[in-house]
Amino acid sequence: MTHPGRNREQAPEYRAFVLRLWREHPDTPWRCSLQAADGAERLGFADLEQLLAYLLRLADDDTSAPRGPPTTGPPW
Repeated sequence: MTHPGRNREQAPEYRAFVLRLWREHPDTPWRCSLQAADGAERLGFADLEQLLAYLLRLADDDTSAPRGPPTTGPPW
């Protein structure tokens, strides 16, 4: 959805991602990945808690988006 008179260049707080969720087995945790909507960067998360922690850090960061995978869990 677009807003008249407003674009991404005017709204630096704007972030867009493709979110993927999957489980390898019904009794295992959900795994997640976020990929920037422009396709540039993909981050992986071992569970929903790590994804949520990343999103909260992203929302709290006043200067720029955090880069790289979460501080805990496997590198994806």
